[in-house]
Amino acid sequence: MKIRIGLLLAVFSLGALLGQDEAQFPSWMKTVGGNMGATKKAIEAKSADAATSAAKVADAFDKVHGFYKSKAVADAEQAAATAKAAAADVAKFAQAGDFEKASTAFATLGGTCKGCHEAHREKGADGSYKLK
Repeated sequence: MKIRIGLLLAVFSLGALLGQDEAQFPSWMKTVGGNMGATKKAIEAKSADAATSAAKVADAFDKVHGFYKSKAVADAEQAAATAKAAAADVAKFAQAGDFEKASTAFATLGGTCKGCHEAHREKGADGSYKLK
């Protein structure tokens, strides 16, 4: 009996954790969106601030990657991994003052967005987005 109760608690706890990730997903994507513009402007201005904003994007994509991995959505998981790596590259190159390479890495980062959005998000009648 104790084992059954323990198993039920484990199952419900896992469900709550997964639900928590789903509830946090929009905030992760808003972090990405808010910092993409800042990163682009900082790269154009050749400012080391690009490293800070790109690091925030990389951190958010780390969470997005974990989310899609837990959902077993392979293409979105791969897109998030690619985006995370590209954002980390932007941060690294900007920190080193190599804004040409930072710009190239930023283009890779931005290129991951459209395909994943088309495949995995849906626009509601009110203009908001939700996962498909």
